[in-house]
Amino acid sequence: MDSWRENLAALRAIGRPFRDGARDNQNLISIVDEAHGLINPEDPRARGQYGFVLGLGPQAYHIIRSSLLTVFLLDPLQGFRQRENTSIDDLREWSRELGAGDPEEISLEGMQFRCAGSAEFVAWVESFLRVPESRKIRSPEVEFVVAETERVYRVSSTGAPLGQSRMDLQVFASPDHLEAALRERQSEGNSVRLLSSFSRRWKTIDVADPHALDPRLRDFHEPYEVNGETRFWSRVWNVLGPRDDYTWYVSAHGAGRIAHDPLCEVGCPYVVRGFDYDYVGILWLNDLIWRGHRWLVDPNAVEETGFMNLVTAARHELARASDGPAAARLLHRVTQTYRILFTRALKGIYVWVPDAETRAHLASAIV
Repeated sequence: MDSWRENLAALRAIGRPFRDGARDNQNLISIVDEAHGLINPEDPRARGQYGFVLGLGPQAYHIIRSSLLTVFLLDPLQGFRQRENTSIDDLREWSRELGAGDPEEISLEGMQFRCAGSAEFVAWVESFLRVPESRKIRSPEVEFVVAETERVYRVSSTGAPLGQSRMDLQVFASPDHLEAALRERQSEGNSVRLLSSFSRRWKTIDVADPHALDPRLRDFHEPYEVNGETRFWSRVWNVLGPRDDYTWYVSAHGAGRIAHDPLCEVGCPYVVRGFDYDYVGILWLNDLIWRGHRWLVDPNAVEETGFMNLVTAARHELARASDGPAAARLLHRVTQTYRILFTRALKGIYVWVPDAETRAHLASAIV
């Protein structure tokens, strides 16, 4: 991959044109959202088959090359897959190399467009998850209520710089209670979605109609206790449209099941990143747990293929009963994943955490 510049020069020398839309300076303005997700194949972590020619170099380089003006919008903490590795330093280097000079950098630090503009709530999430570079803030305004069938913890944040904002954060005792609360919000006219990290394998990815499967064969078949009785809650991962079209989940295509029941499927971080819903329900399962005084990651419960090499290395460390560098890096990736999930809501976040100690830690952080 170190010779991609020579590859470009060779193509030009033999008169091989770039595809339409990718010729030098062909586009007036290119605006790239989620630019941290662009792939730079110079980094060994970005190797693989991704639908474009890796031998021709970084994606961002070609966007700059083919545009008179390029605007990159990026948040490094939103990039959690290993191949999502375009950095601000990369953009600076390629801008200078292509003759655009030093890029003009505009920081949105202190502003917040997620979570209905509640910078305070996003900072609280980062502080709770111990995401690097999180901002320390005062505790949000807190409400505590006891519902009839369970204890519900709520946290609300106010004083957001982009307008009035209250984020309703609730921890539920069972997935059934979580789902019932979301359906109530839906009946009030709100958009709702179920979300989870990649702590469950996508078993139904090639199944024509996963909703028709026996509940035990679905991606999520989660046990929980009610008065000493074990029950199960089942769902499938987000169903793709033709040619792996994720917009079926995001925009609820009329031909999909989710258009008629937005809670019949669970969205993964990769699908919902960059989108907002009024209320989200998060299934916080066993990949990230709180023990004693720190977060721990269970590599055997991480099914994210975007950093599977790292997962494999962490599993080897776990088999040797060692707490090594792979586990530390994997913990960072997984906490980034939960940051993505917790910043998808505009009004409220409802959470089910089956692990008792993790659930108690979340509840105590709210109270």
